[in-house]
Amino acid sequence: MSDQAGLFKFHGCSFHEGDYVIDGVRFEMSRFGPFLLGKSGQILDTQPTRRWLEAVTWWSQQGRRTESDGETCIYDKPKEPTIVHIVGRHHAVVPEGQDPEDVKRKWLAKL
Repeated sequence: MSDQAGLFKFHGCSFHEGDYVIDGVRFEMSRFGPFLLGKSGQILDTQPTRRWLEAVTWWSQQGRRTESDGETCIYDKPKEPTIVHIVGRHHAVVPEGQDPEDVKRKWLAKL
């Protein structure tokens, strides 16, 4: 009879991806999302703010760049689009480098 003890070995699985700092807040990144960490490294009960979660999302979408220390996150905040009011409830997004009044005139000509 063969030894089947090897079939039941437990293989630990870690979902922890590392500890990082973004906007001065230390957090642990895992496949379940970011968890805020206290000074001693314990997971805090408080939830992060929406603004901070947006920063983590931008950092993650931009390739999770870090400074040379490997902990401090680097991200670029996306530019807010310029929106011009046409008439009534009609608005248009102004492409970068174009004059908002030109965009408004083009839209008014279509209406």
